[in-house]
Amino acid sequence: MALYKRIFPGTIVFFLCLLLAGTLLGLDPLKSIDQYVQEDWTTGNGLPENSVTAICQTPDGYLWVASRQQLCRFNGVKFTPYPLFGNAQAGYKEITALKVDRDGALWAGTRGEGLFKYKDQVFEIVMQKNGLSSNSINCLYSDLKNNTWIGTDDGFLDCLNDKEITHYGKENGLMEPYIYAVSEDSRGNLWVGTRGGGLYRFTNGRFVKVPIKDFNLYDVTAIKEDSFGALWIGTNRGLVYYHGGQAELLDKSQGIYGYIINDIVEDSDGNLWVGTGNGLFRIRKGWSGISTIEADELMHGSVVTAVFEDREKSIWVGADGRGLTRLRDGKIKTFSVESGLPHEYVVFMYEDREKNLWVATMGGLSRFDKGVLSRENMTVEFSDAVVGPICRDREGNTWFGTYGSGLYKLEPGRSKRLTNFSIRDGLLSDSIISLYCDSQGSLWVGANRGLCNLENGVFKSHQDDTSLLANEIYCIFEDNHDNLWIGTNKGLTVEKNGRFVIPGSGMLPKDVMVSYIYQDKEDSNIYWIATKGNGLIRLKGNKEVFAFTLDGGLYSNTIYQVFEDNSGYLWMSCDKGIFKALKKNLDDLASGVAKGQKIDYTYYSKSDGIKSEECSRWGQHSSIKTSDGRLLFGTTKGIAIIDPQN
Repeated sequence: MALYKRIFPGTIVFFLCLLLAGTLLGLDPLKSIDQYVQEDWTTGNGLPENSVTAICQTPDGYLWVASRQQLCRFNGVKFTPYPLFGNAQAGYKEITALKVDRDGALWAGTRGEGLFKYKDQVFEIVMQKNGLSSNSINCLYSDLKNNTWIGTDDGFLDCLNDKEITHYGKENGLMEPYIYAVSEDSRGNLWVGTRGGGLYRFTNGRFVKVPIKDFNLYDVTAIKEDSFGALWIGTNRGLVYYHGGQAELLDKSQGIYGYIINDIVEDSDGNLWVGTGNGLFRIRKGWSGISTIEADELMHGSVVTAVFEDREKSIWVGADGRGLTRLRDGKIKTFSVESGLPHEYVVFMYEDREKNLWVATMGGLSRFDKGVLSRENMTVEFSDAVVGPICRDREGNTWFGTYGSGLYKLEPGRSKRLTNFSIRDGLLSDSIISLYCDSQGSLWVGANRGLCNLENGVFKSHQDDTSLLANEIYCIFEDNHDNLWIGTNKGLTVEKNGRFVIPGSGMLPKDVMVSYIYQDKEDSNIYWIATKGNGLIRLKGNKEVFAFTLDGGLYSNTIYQVFEDNSGYLWMSCDKGIFKALKKNLDDLASGVAKGQKIDYTYYSKSDGIKSEECSRWGQHSSIKTSDGRLLFGTTKGIAIIDPQN
């Protein structure tokens, strides 16, 4: 009797391209899981079913995804279904496991329809009538000798090779009838997980139960040896670390506690990925003993059923009811609520002299020591109001404005005394839009009803100065010529020696909403002016004005901030995200050298790692450039972090 029954005739497949573009460097382990680019597939964009049970990749580069009722092949664009149960008789059917053996053959285990093998464009099937112990399969494993181990529901572990199927059960020491997991370690030992019977090891032709205290009655659902030789055991009660004959169950302090473990994968860089009944966890490589493990999480509340690393070192995640997810590195890292930010909407940022980073969100004001963005490094300084602009004065006081609660002064030192200033104290409004401390030590306060500055403890109003053009003060900036630039909702004003004048000899667009002013670092007579609605304006001296707009090829007419890196690029935040343009190209267009040419720019989207392509529009320092050259862009879903040199 033939061992296999052929069921699908093969067809020639012309594989024209790699499955997916990806980095061979793997995922940066210094990023938290939520900072990777996350791409999702559900029934809404081609996945046949939303409950994924297994994932693998064949040598031709195709990704294979099993859901409960469907097996499909994915080429990075399209899912091609393979109806394994098309001719099946009545009864519940489910695909439970996928595995690729060392010859490149794909194996699919099912509940109710036995085992399928796909090789050379042909499907074959092995069932109970062909020698399999059961048609109900829980798990598959291909060992170093290319034997396929099949864990079943009916009392046997089967071993299939080219010649025969061998059954292992009670006669071989395997006393439990339900096999949930099989794995081989680097020394050639085979480990078997059972339902309600703990862990077994295959030694000298027999299975021996591993005597672990308080563990023998667990369901063992996943087994994986790491690159240090330790065994990680997934159970129905959490994750177990087994090394040197000693086992320890992870507790609450180590992040993964009490969850059903469905899958464990070690990536190419030695990090462990754990799929649980309550999300996806990663354990970074480099720990020394179980007590030092720190796990971070994604997909909280989701049942993660399958985890897989592809050849491009992306991580694929299958979840029950949530579909398929790919995690990969992006050019941009985002620090978001999942990473520890109090609120996803970033309003303002500020770096002080000690290089501490102050971040105002809709959830209050937080400080990150030495600019290190992490949950552990964060101190919440204020949460009683929506905080706006922030600055530090000569005496070390930190000032921050709010929207509706006036101005606050946070004194340095242990006292951290907090003082509130409002209209009653001389402010023009309790809604503060911009703050700036100039080189003379004067604090300038821009509000929605005008400009004032604090001198000798008294707020001096400039509300009636007609040269200010308007009373909504969006930005305040002091150049290296000691000029103070004031951007308003109706134009630009410069203060020098107590006088306000209008720059540009009347050539600036009328009623322009100025959101940011940047002085060129190579030519201090050139100013780059970001506007809301009039694009980017280049002002040289007091006469040469050139506006870059959509008509001339600019990415957007609404620019919030503009920064310069060390490679000659201007980076801009806008209503459509983040983009950069070569400054020389802009200079040539403005001077007429490149007359008629379009602006050459590069924009960044969610595929690069940004969680939101809408940058924060609140004010002057919604985005900043830090002293170490990083660009931090405030968005509606966290801080997008860019290192222009990397």
